[in-house]
Amino acid sequence: MGLQAGQNPGQNKFEPIHYLAKDVQAAQTAALERTSQSGVMHFGQKREQAEEFVYSSFLPTWKWIVPGENQLPHRHAAVAVQLFIAGRQSYSTIDGDRVPWQDFTVAVSPAGSLHSHHNEGDDLGIYLVAQDFPLHRYLRTYWYEEPESQTYRHDW
Repeated sequence: MGLQAGQNPGQNKFEPIHYLAKDVQAAQTAALERTSQSGVMHFGQKREQAEEFVYSSFLPTWKWIVPGENQLPHRHAAVAVQLFIAGRQSYSTIDGDRVPWQDFTVAVSPAGSLHSHHNEGDDLGIYLVAQDFPLHRYLRTYWYEEPESQTYRHDW
């Protein structure tokens, strides 16, 4: 069962994708054992073709930030809706406002807002993010910038 294409009844355009918590946790653990660094898992990209997105309008992403890490402030064209899973001593800054993480709360980093994520605790900060990155990619309107590092890029 899947979403069927209008011109080809019976032929599925997309198959449903189900990410099991145990698989996500295993992949995160393996990545941490390999690198000991913060990491990202994109749920909406096909494994065979890293440039092709399963969803045309948003990208769900699982992220973790290791203890002691402080991201550089950055901004981008995509909005970021973050669901904080763990990291009681983690926080975000969004346009200068400090947003402490509380388990299973949501914060929004509006498109173009200067934001960063920080972990002052001893445990991983874990969060799920949904961004409208693929939509910007298809429209060729995506950009990313880190003012402190003078990094600026367009994604096309």
